[in-house]
Amino acid sequence: MFYTNYTKTELINKSTACGGNWTAMLISGIKACAPELYKVMPDVSYDFITIGHLCNVICTDDELDYEDMYHDFKDMDVNHDYWLECMRRAHNMCIDVRDCQMLSYLWMFKQICLDKELPVAQLRKTCAYLSNFEKYVQSKDGFLEPVEE
Repeated sequence: MFYTNYTKTELINKSTACGGNWTAMLISGIKACAPELYKVMPDVSYDFITIGHLCNVICTDDELDYEDMYHDFKDMDVNHDYWLECMRRAHNMCIDVRDCQMLSYLWMFKQICLDKELPVAQLRKTCAYLSNFEKYVQSKDGFLEPVEE
């Protein structure tokens, strides 16, 4: 449900070419390979790095670690400050780095729904998916009490 059984190459092969728009192409790959996740992603304009990293997280051949993602987003504009805060918080709560990254994305998606005042139905879908993911992480004993800073 939360991660695909596809490699990044397989995700790209399931993507639809979008006239040179790589971000839209990767989003179409997410739609094909992770339809449940696609449905809870807020309908906003995403940048390539955000979607590229999300593809790395959901595919089986994830080679990105927390530091790589942190530095990429840190170098971007202020819109990613909240995502960085999510990464810091999740990194202190999850054992598995991949779970930490997915949790950060889901928290960010929830915040986007709130910030952009998207329809309540979208917020509910995103929150339900987030709640299910938190239960999944807890069930595999990867969810820790927050670390005090």
